[in-house]
Amino acid sequence: MRILLFAFALLQSTIGTAAIFGSDDRTAVSSRSAESRAVGTALYGNRQTTAFLVDRCFAVTSQHLVSTVASPLGASVTLTFGRFQVGARAVRAGHVEREQHGYRDDWLLLQLDRCQRKGPVLELADEAATRPVLLLQTGFELTAVGFPLDRDRLVADPTCRIRVAHSYGLLNDCAAQPGSSGSPLIARKGRRLIAYAIQSGAIATDEAEAFTTERANVATPIAAVRQALLEERYRLAMDAGAGRRLKVRMAAASRSPQVRSRPAIVAATAALR
Repeated sequence: MRILLFAFALLQSTIGTAAIFGSDDRTAVSSRSAESRAVGTALYGNRQTTAFLVDRCFAVTSQHLVSTVASPLGASVTLTFGRFQVGARAVRAGHVEREQHGYRDDWLLLQLDRCQRKGPVLELADEAATRPVLLLQTGFELTAVGFPLDRDRLVADPTCRIRVAHSYGLLNDCAAQPGSSGSPLIARKGRRLIAYAIQSGAIATDEAEAFTTERANVATPIAAVRQALLEERYRLAMDAGAGRRLKVRMAAASRSPQVRSRPAIVAATAALR
């Protein structure tokens, strides 16, 4: 048994085994849909994965996109969501650990170089909603939305499920191919799109055509990503608040004849620390 990762090197793919169970029921996602504006691609060098917006200023993909560097934090990535293309840098990452049959915590939180002014984003399910007892219910169906390279466009597997919860991830039967890493497994509630997991890789053999624990796709739970996003939102808000206070102090310093010197401005800056 081996784990296969869905990151795709544009020059050479490392995935040789398809991770589609039974018939291929993936459908093209309409360019007018919320999904098409919230889910897109992440490009790092010649490696590409799926990514999705979780905030006007943040997006998520799989950490193994940047596995060629010693530390993922600070890595620069190019994101594309429809017509919106923007640079981003990695600010938080899962504690990826190699286990017997795969990886766990395979996620990467990216801060956009410029925030998107408007448009849909995916909500992240909270810890209570992602308990295995709920995710493994027979009637709990998800939709996998991603950018696999065999289709070269955004597609959705409309009815798939998480079947087994393991320490290294959530085994699922959502269709995936190279490029599908980072695909959100989502459920729609009214107009809300809620992500429950992130597609990461596959446990595959050449024997079974249907889902088994020996032939399954592996997704990362979303709970840790949600916590990291909340912390980064707080940091961004605090930085913005400090920036506003600094501007006020700098403006006051520039207007006062007694404190127009550079040392006075430096002192005003230091007072914020």
